[in-house]
Amino acid sequence: PLFIFDDEILENLPKKDARVSFIYDSLQKINTELSAIESSILIKKGKTFEVWKSLLEEFDIQKVFFNKDYEPFAIKRDIAISSLLKQNNIEALSFKDHVIFEEKEITKADGLPYTIYTPYKNKW
Repeated sequence: PLFIFDDEILENLPKKDARVSFIYDSLQKINTELSAIESSILIKKGKTFEVWKSLLEEFDIQKVFFNKDYEPFAIKRDIAISSLLKQNNIEALSFKDHVIFEEKEITKADGLPYTIYTPYKNKW
């Protein structure tokens, strides 16, 4: 497992942001628990694309599994990283994260997304 503290996100947060501390502390706790089964989470910090480039040099990566992030910045980031992985013949598989439905899972009969909430809500 891998977790990257992205500098491009961190630089927009207060220095002592409680959310970042919570994530870090949680990762440390998970790492302690994983050590019982001789595993760990690799924790990195930096610009995500650059971190991935260094990981490709350091490890023999075959596949990457990641959860989708739906923010515009993250979508662009994930496309760039997926492209980097593809250039290196590494399969990247993404999975739904903190949403109930993704944008293409509930559509109108014509396949387009809803633009009015009530019909969307009624569909699911």
